Amino acid sequence: MTRGFSFKEIYYEDLLKDFPSTLKGVFDILGEPVSLSDMPLLPATKRQSLNISNEWKERFIDEYDGSLY
Repeated sequence: MTRGFSFKEIYYEDLLKDFPSTLKGVFDILGEPVSLSDMPLLPATKRQSLNISNEWKERFIDEYDGSLY
């Protein structure tokens, strides 16, 4: 506990390895009863394609052209 608050470290790799159990750990620390059978098997989000990320990166570089530094 830190300053009266509980916390839980969650690593991305743990979410990938066992999403339901990792999410259940969040509910446990919140004191909310939940069954593993109620947990989704996979996250509701998905990784964006690398092409979209590259397009955004190029757009950022073109628009700001180092003006932030």
